[in-house]
Amino acid sequence: MVALVRPGLRDAVTGEHWAEEPVEHVYAFGADGLVSRMDVRRP
Repeated sequence: MVALVRPGLRDAVTGEHWAEEPVEHVYAFGADGLVSRMDVRRP
């Protein structure tokens, strides 16, 4: 399963955005149906 997300990451001091590019969260599932791994990649 792949989900396209737009992270809302801000600098802790200034509050400015420092990550506005969308990324993909790629999920792998085990035989039990639970998430066994999640990777983040650029689309």
